[in-house]
Amino acid sequence: MIPESSDTDVGWEASLRTTAEAVGMDDKAEEIISDVKGEYKNAGGDVAAEKTYNFTGYTEKLGFFSGNGSVFQLFGLSPSDSQDDSQTKSALSVENTDQLTGDLLAVYPQAEADRKALDSNQAFQQLPAVRNGTVYYADAQDAYAINTAGPHSLRWFLDRITPTIEKLD
Repeated sequence: MIPESSDTDVGWEASLRTTAEAVGMDDKAEEIISDVKGEYKNAGGDVAAEKTYNFTGYTEKLGFFSGNGSVFQLFGLSPSDSQDDSQTKSALSVENTDQLTGDLLAVYPQAEADRKALDSNQAFQQLPAVRNGTVYYADAQDAYAINTAGPHSLRWFLDRITPTIEKLD
């Protein structure tokens, strides 16, 4: 079964509920969802309500492009004005780097050359998250865990991202 939605990514909860319904384990799905949400809430316990996030991929050729970062809402973060969890907006050109204003910035440079380009990009280096030490450089595994999340990948990712989340005070 596939969850009914017009979104590019229906989200981990809808996917889990649909799968659980198909195998008659609705209650177990709700238990897992509650547990995972609790784990994220505990990890983000001191995160102020007004803190925001951006989750973006980056290539020198395309610039910045949104991924579904709704996972960060589990910490109590809100999407920044430029965050597009629906993944329907066009890529953000390098000239508009300053629009990545999230207090947390999770960025997935697609290749080593892309990471080097970010490291030498003055506008990127001036972003609030970079200056505050709350930028998280995601690798391919992180990007899949964030963008196509499931309970196991969320728990795996939680261990990786918590040190950066703790800096958001």
